Amino acid sequence: MPDFDSFVVLAEMRTGSNFLESNLNALDGVTCHGEAFNPHFIGSPKDAPILGVDRAVRDAAPLDLLARLRAAPGLHGFRYFSDHDPRLFAPLMEAPRIAKIVLTRNPAESYVSHRIAAATGQWKLTDARHARAERVPSTPPASSGIWSACGRRSYVSWARCSAVGRAPSISITTTFRIWPCSTVWPLG
Repeated sequence: MPDFDSFVVLAEMRTGSNFLESNLNALDGVTCHGEAFNPHFIGSPKDAPILGVDRAVRDAAPLDLLARLRAAPGLHGFRYFSDHDPRLFAPLMEAPRIAKIVLTRNPAESYVSHRIAAATGQWKLTDARHARAERVPSTPPASSGIWSACGRRSYVSWARCSAVGRAPSISITTTFRIWPCSTVWPLG
């Protein structure tokens, strides 16, 4: 019997979760259903509804979608961010057969990536030939709410896994090179 019947990628915006999802989906028998519990949409445009569950049904009974993901043939999972449906967090953390993949990224890199995405309107890059470039002037990250939020959220998932006695199954820290940047901040 396999160790896990499903998985969750615990991440935040601009950590590389789309890239990880596309790589997971390239594996035979593995399906990552995007942001299945995002309050604004379900999964991804090509994936909605998920296993026959649409957004209205998911919103009314989120644990039903989780049960379908766990029972589906193959290994199914999704990305879960700190602003997704909070009713899922405890059941996810308490289930030993749901693999927890914690994805983090340097908070300064996440911050700059967020600024570039906001400036270009390009939130997901599927083909590097279509990358939009933009130099982003910015205030130092210490004075920015999003930068400090990136740093806090990146490690909250790890701490919560540990707090309920469930160490993450996998921990991944992404590093992307985003230079040149119009502003360099001393981080110290």
